[in-house]
Amino acid sequence: MGRAWLHRMKVIPSTYHQMVSYPTEDGQINLLSSHSFLTPDELELLESVLQRNKDVFAWTHSDMSGIHPSMASHWLNIIPCSRPVQQKVRRFHPDK
Repeated sequence: MGRAWLHRMKVIPSTYHQMVSYPTEDGQINLLSSHSFLTPDELELLESVLQRNKDVFAWTHSDMSGIHPSMASHWLNIIPCSRPVQQKVRRFHPDK
């Protein structure tokens, strides 16, 4: 599913829920998930294959050999001898 297809079909992808929602002619939004197309037997087979092969998935950064730590690391560019400063509260909503 490329971005062009998503825009052309006017679907809303959700990586968190692993689903795609799309509007229909009558205004309803239908949800599709990858496992909704599987029969119970196929779903059970898929789960067993994933369980048997769970050692091939990378669970930590050290499992991903070939990726340099500088690509997976983040640090803040601060001066070590500077003092922390508390900034004033910024209210964005006038009612609060």
